[in-house]
Amino acid sequence: MRRLKYQIDADNIHFHDYPYECSYAYKAKTIRPSNILEMVDYFGMPAICINGNELVFMSAVDRKALLRFCKANAIPINKRIDVWSIILDEFLDTQHTQEWIQTSMAQLNSCGISEAECQALRHEVAERMFAYNFWQLYTNLHQTP
Repeated sequence: MRRLKYQIDADNIHFHDYPYECSYAYKAKTIRPSNILEMVDYFGMPAICINGNELVFMSAVDRKALLRFCKANAIPINKRIDVWSIILDEFLDTQHTQEWIQTSMAQLNSCGISEAECQALRHEVAERMFAYNFWQLYTNLHQTP
């Protein structure tokens, strides 16, 4: 995955060679503070929300610069819960404490997803998730140097 090329200055965010043609960032190249509804700070990468519903993801490396830009330009900063990350976490090679499991379920409940619905969603995607994870493992083990 290639790193997005952009520059955050005091007044604008300038995108260089943005790869997604359907995005406003591809067409406009420069995003002004007036175009940004909010900064969404969640999971691995922060994002800016533009045009009502488009998220333009930024690098986690630039989180502090983006936070400064948003604060300087009075852009709201909101934390969000990554619902799918919580639901799909079961398929990762990790172990969690009972406290983490309870906290995660409480977060899902706050988003309107019950434990039964979470389990049903996990059941629905389980076969594909295992296939994806094992395919990734297989291809990584069999890559030629």
